Amino acid sequence: MVEKLYRDYKDKFGGNINSYFGWLYLSKKYDLPVEELEDVISFNENKSGIDAYYIDRKLKYLYLYQFKWSDECSDFKDNLLRLRDQGLGVIFNTESYNLTKFEKRLQSQLQDNSDVINKVVLCLVYNGDVEEARNSQILKSLCEDLESKKYLIDDFFGGTQVSFTIQFSSNETRNVQEIVQNITTYRYTIDFSSSLRLQNSNNELLNIGFIRLSDLRSMYKQMKYRFFDKNIRFGLSPDNPPNKSIMKSLDNIIIGKETTAEFAFNHNGITLYVERIELNGEKAEIVEPRILNGAQTVTVFDNFITSRETDKEMARKLKQLNDIRVICKIISQASPEFVTNVTICTNKQNPVEPWNLRASDFIQLQFDDKFRRELGVFYERQENAFQAFLDTDPDSIPVSKEKAVQIRKLAQTFLALQGEVEKISRLSDLFENDGLYYNTFRKSYLDADARLILLSYKIQYRLPSIIKEIQDRGQTKYAYINRARNLIWCLLAQGVLNDNISNRLAERFGGSLTMENDYADYLKDMASRRIRPIISELTEDPLYQRQMENNIFTFFRTKAVFAKCMDIAANRFGWQKCSI
Repeated sequence: MVEKLYRDYKDKFGGNINSYFGWLYLSKKYDLPVEELEDVISFNENKSGIDAYYIDRKLKYLYLYQFKWSDECSDFKDNLLRLRDQGLGVIFNTESYNLTKFEKRLQSQLQDNSDVINKVVLCLVYNGDVEEARNSQILKSLCEDLESKKYLIDDFFGGTQVSFTIQFSSNETRNVQEIVQNITTYRYTIDFSSSLRLQNSNNELLNIGFIRLSDLRSMYKQMKYRFFDKNIRFGLSPDNPPNKSIMKSLDNIIIGKETTAEFAFNHNGITLYVERIELNGEKAEIVEPRILNGAQTVTVFDNFITSRETDKEMARKLKQLNDIRVICKIISQASPEFVTNVTICTNKQNPVEPWNLRASDFIQLQFDDKFRRELGVFYERQENAFQAFLDTDPDSIPVSKEKAVQIRKLAQTFLALQGEVEKISRLSDLFENDGLYYNTFRKSYLDADARLILLSYKIQYRLPSIIKEIQDRGQTKYAYINRARNLIWCLLAQGVLNDNISNRLAERFGGSLTMENDYADYLKDMASRRIRPIISELTEDPLYQRQMENNIFTFFRTKAVFAKCMDIAANRFGWQKCSI
């Protein structure tokens, strides 16, 4: 039916198959002839990220639609990006400059029916499983970004309580799943004294002043981890040196050894991103705050108070902490890329590893979805995210609670599969160099069998015992073998992929992060019967013998030696370099 509608009308309206899917879908849903719905379809004018709209005057709902004639929920990504970056601002704006015909019609309908609408629903309709869409980390991230734009809807309706929800609908099963419910716009009026303002050439805005720690704590208590969703961490141990220093200062204030003013002198400050800020003397109204730097200060401050407020005598003393202020930089009018760069540059008090800075890249969100969808395994992109998940709501996502795949170790696994021996121990360079990074986290791996990835990932668990197994075969002969640790990982990964029972291995051992005894025995046997002879033949080469006689073992960490080993493996065992 979609294809027929497309053939009949494509010459008149243009557009692609998604538009005609949406047109037919709305006709069926609202029991109207397609001819009556021509004006609510964007066809080839989808600049704002909206494919269609419909105002249900009976329910008082405005439906904004995106349609995908596909069973892949990730196909919504580009439309959601357009909607986040400019679409909502275009739709819920009274100005009509440079609008498409579709956008002008939508704006006109909104203005004519603004007193009727009390709910806005963003509907994403496709042919796939709505549960998969609900669990997608990419879509969750983009929908959370859209949450923070709800203030545009609030402003359009003049402060009237208009709710906003996002839902996925399946054309195949007719199931509907709301990914975000009862979206609230978080607005706070805060003390913001001694403020200064700076604007750069790209119109990003910076306000600097003093903010109360108690106000930041209130935001955190209300918004919870949404307050931290642009930060690189979920939290650090309270035993971390800077955090211990904060605890000590708070104790000193309570017992009178320090004043509340001294805290600001000794603290590096807080950085926030907000969707909007309005200054009024010593007050500021901020919309949708997100903490970019200072999450540790807020969580330590909250833990300090929470752990002591049940003691009545101590609770009275805690009130003096309400006077603590810190320097605060508030950034607004900034793109997501700019905000990410600020986050990276400001998180220096607690050391930041390069892989932390890649935690929210789209490729990482896609691997997050892959491991959850295909294996039910948690992918720990953000530092300490797995523990935070276990501590807060472990039943919210159907994944194993035993272990998590870690971003750093996954990178090493991909390098092992590629035979990049020398890069396995140089991860800082990899995560800081875009070319190396994207060559390691290849898009092709998103289509690979996740079980095979996990088989290679789990090899690292048994490398110490495998090395010992080889050493035990000839303690003097293989005394050097520990220097070849990463080379052995690379060769074992190739051994698994070259084995004609690799599919059976994937079925038996590739479904979880548990290191099964049978798989451990298999790897030891592979090391003894295949890897040991390969390395033994390699070291018989006069070139490498001379280096070893001079206590030079760096050649074990080169890609050239991996290639040499694969040549030996090809001659001895018929191996070929395999990918997943």
